Amino acid sequence: MLLFFLLLVSNVSICLAVWPEFLGPAIEATKLSDAVKDAVQIARVVAVTFNDCDMTYNRYFRQQDSQLVKHFFQRLADIPLDSVINADNLAEVFSKPVKDGLHERYAKLSISYGPHPNRPDKSDPDPCTSYRRFAQMENGDAENGMITVCERTFRLPLSSEIENPPAWGKDAQGNPLPGFSCDGLGGHDSGWMKTMGSTMLHELMHWSYPFDDIPDFHYDIEESDLGYTQITDFLNPDPQPGWPPKGYGPYYSKMLRDLETDSLSSKTLQNVDNYIYYAVSKYWSFKCNKLFGPATSQDDSVRYRERPSRPGQSVWDLPDVSVEEDVPTHIQARDVSFGEWAPFHVNTTLLHAVGRRHGRDWAILY
Repeated sequence: MLLFFLLLVSNVSICLAVWPEFLGPAIEATKLSDAVKDAVQIARVVAVTFNDCDMTYNRYFRQQDSQLVKHFFQRLADIPLDSVINADNLAEVFSKPVKDGLHERYAKLSISYGPHPNRPDKSDPDPCTSYRRFAQMENGDAENGMITVCERTFRLPLSSEIENPPAWGKDAQGNPLPGFSCDGLGGHDSGWMKTMGSTMLHELMHWSYPFDDIPDFHYDIEESDLGYTQITDFLNPDPQPGWPPKGYGPYYSKMLRDLETDSLSSKTLQNVDNYIYYAVSKYWSFKCNKLFGPATSQDDSVRYRERPSRPGQSVWDLPDVSVEEDVPTHIQARDVSFGEWAPFHVNTTLLHAVGRRHGRDWAILY
């Protein structure tokens, strides 16, 4: 119990803690720092409340893989892997600041707003414009990790802004908009839980170097197409019946778990979003004092697009669909202002909610 108390409230670091270098304008760099703190807080809650018997864990992973999963979150939260933590009462975890720093293996991490200036292969397409990504880990096997963070990430709230909605997260009467507050998150895992912090956590899970010394990392995690051991994003361009085409989001991540057996190599351990949606569901279950059920469709994965963007950032315009998003309903949308027809994979619920933006009317053809 003493170790647990020190872990939560002590000003003395248990491990040698460091902090990344943030590249970009001052305002954006500050927000990137906030996003990393958000990610650490999410990982910390998972690590100190970890229980491989709870239904949230088993929604995303097999019990036999629990030690490795726990170790990943302990490393991200800078908690020694051999710590024994009594998590009977965690009421103070949110009233104390996140420990100032990451594990020493993150010492050479740099995070850039926009394409990282030191990207190893600058001939690669800009991930922010070519693929409209949220972010991208640039050199996942190197000690000097580099993350490119795109404008889309800055549209998202921090976890603290979901908990205490800012003015842009409230309606004219001062009530939280959908996707803000515990009630606004709904009752099951969804993209409402996607934040700047969870996006940063996603990229940190792609970086192999900090996990390189964790027992069984190289045994249980497979080699990626890049030629080194790495937790990747599950892609299945020619899926068998019943298998998801991608691993993004809580619905497809749960599908991967449902399809797994003890005799197969683990697909869930290889897919980053299994970790992310386990983590955010666990985080918000603890924060909101309620259990969240499983996602009910792939539409749940893109709920964040129905939430307003942070002031000063771009809106979730209809053609603005990332390669990371798999919105299941194929429709055609006509921009009446320009009189052009264009096919998009977008969320029909979102289309109805968006209405008129930028002087354009959108018509849906089924």
